[in-house]
Amino acid sequence: MQSYLNDLDGHEAKDLYELFLLEFEKPMFEVVMQHARGNITKASRMLGLNRATLRSRLRKYGLE
Repeated sequence: MQSYLNDLDGHEAKDLYELFLLEFEKPMFEVVMQHARGNITKASRMLGLNRATLRSRLRKYGLE
C-alpha cells in the first residue's frame, strides 16, 4: 500500500479501500476455500464470516 501511495506522485488517491480489498480478498478466498476443500461452513468459520456473507463474496469473485 505504501508503495502504491508513493507512486501517486502528487496525484489524488481515490477508492483505496475497494482497490486494496479487491487485491487481497479474492486470493485469500481462493486459498481458504482450497484449504477447506470447498466446504463453505468450514471456510466461513476460518474467516469469521457467516456463510451467507462468504457465499455472496465468492459469487462476487466468480469463485462459487
